[in-house]
Amino acid sequence: MSENVDINLTTYNRVQFNKAVNTDFTEFGVTGEPEENIVDQVDITTFFQAYDNLFLEIPKQGDINSHQYLTNRSGEYAGGEDINAEIEALTAEVTQLREENVALQQQLIELANTVRTTDYTANATSPEL
Repeated sequence: MSENVDINLTTYNRVQFNKAVNTDFTEFGVTGEPEENIVDQVDITTFFQAYDNLFLEIPKQGDINSHQYLTNRSGEYAGGEDINAEIEALTAEVTQLREENVALQQQLIELANTVRTTDYTANATSPEL
């Protein structure tokens, strides 16, 4: 039960090939113009509306797609280093003021003890009338 199959082979030279086969690069499924740039599709108002809608769904921490990422990236752009330097300076000032406050409270306690001791000594040594 063998059967003979005839195969016809057509060959083309380079010129004939270029006339017969479209060699231009194309993509399947693309019709019309390619997608517009995403910046052209979303304006600032739309972006912030979407951000507000997604706010609680965005993870707090993470290297990308998180509030931490947005904070770091915006901080880099808006001068976050300056803000961090100011925070560090204010933290140092608060620490110094707390230390001064503790020292003043200790001096106040010492003065109060000195006054009590002086009053007690004065009352103990003064003659009764």
